[in-house]
Amino acid sequence: MSFPKHKTPDDLANDFGNFFTQKINNFNQSINTQNPLEILDAGKRSALILVLCGGVTFANFEALTQGQVAELIKKAA
Repeated sequence: MSFPKHKTPDDLANDFGNFFTQKINNFNQSINTQNPLEILDAGKRSALILVLCGGVTFANFEALTQGQVAELIKKAA
């Protein structure tokens, strides 16, 4: 495996971060321009859920302990 050309490890990390940020922005943009019925017709259930729940926000989070995270990872498939 080879990485893209970069001057420093920070540049490489930033390039990866920018790449995935752009992918997320493009995905969000495509969801915002689609009619929910078109999404349903296309069978994109997860995208439909995002559209239907677009007004929902998560404002409060509780920090997990390392033990809780370890238990969640052990239970994951």
